[in-house]
Amino acid sequence: LGKTSVSEYAESAARAVENGFRALKWSPFGYAAHSMTPEQEHITIECVRQVREAVGPDIQLMVDAHGRFDLPQARRLAKRFEEFDLFFFEEPLPPENIDALVELKRSTTTPIATGERYVARYQFRELLEKYACDYIQPDAIYTGGMNELRKIAMMAETYYCPVIPHNCNGPVCTAATIHASACMPNFRIMEYIPVPERVDILKEPLIMKDGAFELPTKPGLGIELNKEVFDQYVYQPRDLDHFTSAREIVL
Repeated sequence: LGKTSVSEYAESAARAVENGFRALKWSPFGYAAHSMTPEQEHITIECVRQVREAVGPDIQLMVDAHGRFDLPQARRLAKRFEEFDLFFFEEPLPPENIDALVELKRSTTTPIATGERYVARYQFRELLEKYACDYIQPDAIYTGGMNELRKIAMMAETYYCPVIPHNCNGPVCTAATIHASACMPNFRIMEYIPVPERVDILKEPLIMKDGAFELPTKPGLGIELNKEVFDQYVYQPRDLDHFTSAREIVL
């Protein structure tokens, strides 16, 4: 981690498109929390602008705030993002106050996504009943498995709400999410973070073509663990704090 320039984000986005990805998500907010200084806000908007210019109008762009802002700041950003035609603005607010999300959603045409921190279908019920977001993001692990993920998606279907499964985990969860998503009429897109170290733990990697996974066809989840490499990946604590100065973005 360290300072990253907006031009580096734009270059990285262009490379991802060259590698076949048609949808890109990142966090252009640096280490800001609650609110932003005028300079921080300017850098964020410039980062989104340069990424959009680098990839063109046909690539879906998403930004993830990790629940960091208060309502006035989230509203300002959502309005300023409208010119970039984002696919969605993820977790602009903390997840506990759904009425605040309703206020935000009514104030902007930028689509809002949330739900990765919810662990039960009952939490999604209130989110859906109040039409507090445009997309829900249940996670197969956090919600208790792929069957519960499907149940949440079925509930969302009655509210005409698309599902974008949250998936920041390894290939086992990815495989489970792929199978669950294939059974959702309202599935829209699945989150995926390419991490080279994760590929080794499967005997055969999941197959991706043009930014989309093929549905595994072998028994079970369609994957087999390569236990011979497990000792190489002993748990090591890592600081993933999004709000430290190491996350700074500069012009």
